[in-house]
Amino acid sequence: MNSILIRFTDSKYADSYRSGNLSFSSLYSFWDLRRNKIPYEKAPFASKEELLKAANDKQQDFSEGISLEIPSSILAESKDFYPHICNDTIRARIDAYGYCKLLCFYRVDITGSVIQNLPSEMFNFGNTVIVVKDEKEFEKSVINAIAKRGEDCVLGDVSYHDVWTKPREHSVTLISEEPFFPLSAARIYNTRHFGCLDKYVYFKAQREYRVCWLPNVHDHERKNLDIGPAQDLFDVIPARDLRKYLREKYPKHKFGQTYMRKPHCTGTDSYDQFMNKVESINGLCSLIFEVH
Repeated sequence: MNSILIRFTDSKYADSYRSGNLSFSSLYSFWDLRRNKIPYEKAPFASKEELLKAANDKQQDFSEGISLEIPSSILAESKDFYPHICNDTIRARIDAYGYCKLLCFYRVDITGSVIQNLPSEMFNFGNTVIVVKDEKEFEKSVINAIAKRGEDCVLGDVSYHDVWTKPREHSVTLISEEPFFPLSAARIYNTRHFGCLDKYVYFKAQREYRVCWLPNVHDHERKNLDIGPAQDLFDVIPARDLRKYLREKYPKHKFGQTYMRKPHCTGTDSYDQFMNKVESINGLCSLIFEVH
């Protein structure tokens, strides 16, 4: 099976890819559910364009960084609260994952005579597409640049998992405002253990490949990584021409549905080693659960 990694972006960022100056977002930014949203009191005065932009912004995901699932029975002593928990499982989101920096791509799989269909919503993320021409060389360049800094990373395909905690009718999801629960206690009761290359199955259509970078300076800011000149690593094309680009590259293929490949992972560390390094930073997590 062949594949190509692509990333939608704005045309004003195209030169940064050609020069090898890669901009990473903070995983923490996914946790801010109010980001790019219009406050209730301002909504009546917002323009149609502003309302549509806010409605189409789907990048927030409070489940990013959820690394442990634990029995809700650990809260059984809270007699007034425990009966209102909907599920047998609650989720623990590890605070230190907010320090990780992410660069995300969509994997277009090519198998047999079929090119994986491109979800129409992907075209909302920018008017320009960055195409990784040589995945192995790209990975090598990123790993070398991060290793030279004495820092850690993992790169690879996201694995998608079934959801064990599901909202009921008239239920709400609660997230502790500050991380308070000791990770050491959560590990004792842990039933499933995830990391930054794991997401829930309802994101499966993203077919995501990502670079997860843990800098030595722990903050929630965006960060740039210089991997050196990258003209040979990337093609930069208008988003409107992406299907044409793929048809010309694979002239005997047609667009359709392909099966997902076995996830691939590499980095400065193994995935388990990377998770352990992140989880050892401050040992705290937030709890997430549904109540009715």
